[in-house]
Amino acid sequence: MFERNDSFGGQKQERSQEDVSFSDFLELHGKCALVVDDSPDNRLLMVRILSWLGMEVEFAEDGQEGIEKCRELQPDMILMDLMMPGVDGFQATEQIRASGYHGPIIALTAWVDPEIRKRCLKRGFDDYQAKPVNRVRLIHSISQLIASSEGNAGSMH
Repeated sequence: MFERNDSFGGQKQERSQEDVSFSDFLELHGKCALVVDDSPDNRLLMVRILSWLGMEVEFAEDGQEGIEKCRELQPDMILMDLMMPGVDGFQATEQIRASGYHGPIIALTAWVDPEIRKRCLKRGFDDYQAKPVNRVRLIHSISQLIASSEGNAGSMH
């Protein structure tokens, strides 16, 4: 359980990780997400989750395509697989950050290791989500990161 301040009057409410709040939907509806993953099954899963939230979803099949689509689309956030042929998720994220993108980038990986998490955060990712992805945890992370990036003006330049 965790606390979140989204009730009337600023009172904190306890919520389980199984809850997706209305404020999560409001935060994400109409936003654009770029999913970069070489697995068609993983792309489909992410598209279903994000579309269910009312997000517009584009995808790239590898890191190089992800870099190009990020420049073209300027998405509100990116979900990035780490292990892809050619340009991997670390390299793609570094290039995307170097091009001036400041929006949230979440690493998606089957590696469940505290060292990988640290490496992700050092190399430009804003969060790390282990596969198989916990849908509710992912939604909360995306919602919080987008709200935070919108609080920092100019995140998409």
